[in-house]
Amino acid sequence: MKAQPERSLRRSMTSAGRSSIIEAYRKRLQQEAELRRPKGPVKRERQYSYASLNEFLLTVSLTRSVQKRQWRHVVRILVGWLLNLALFVSLILVFAVYGCVFAGRAGDRAQDVFDSWLWSLVQRFVVAEPLLIVAAFVIPLLFATEFCTNLFSEAANNAIGIALATLVVLLKRLKRV
Repeated sequence: MKAQPERSLRRSMTSAGRSSIIEAYRKRLQQEAELRRPKGPVKRERQYSYASLNEFLLTVSLTRSVQKRQWRHVVRILVGWLLNLALFVSLILVFAVYGCVFAGRAGDRAQDVFDSWLWSLVQRFVVAEPLLIVAAFVIPLLFATEFCTNLFSEAANNAIGIALATLVVLLKRLKRV
């Protein structure tokens, strides 16, 4: 007979009563979690996210800048494009001058062009690319610290590329002497 009053009690409980019981239980669980949480700084695993890149990519979008009438960004993007095109044209001119130098030299010109082409391939794919891959990805994976991530950033990769190009020029000049 005792089961009857319990059933009627359950039926009469309103949704507000149920939510207050759930809320009390949730608060108790939060308090217990607070007691178990270690005091002081907690060392967490690093989380990598590319979400912050989205905003950057949107700010350097020419279409978006024109639509939002952000003329300062439009000018900055167009100047960047013009500088890249100017650099491209200047490198094409360097290539043309390089060809003219080979045309003016005596001897087997085709062999000189082939040797030059082969040397640039070896420099790029045998020496430079593996070194950049190791510097950018393998070393930070081995030493997963913020220090290594900052040390082997894009600026460091550019510095390694410049140092490598300088070393190649130095070796070529020493070979001539």
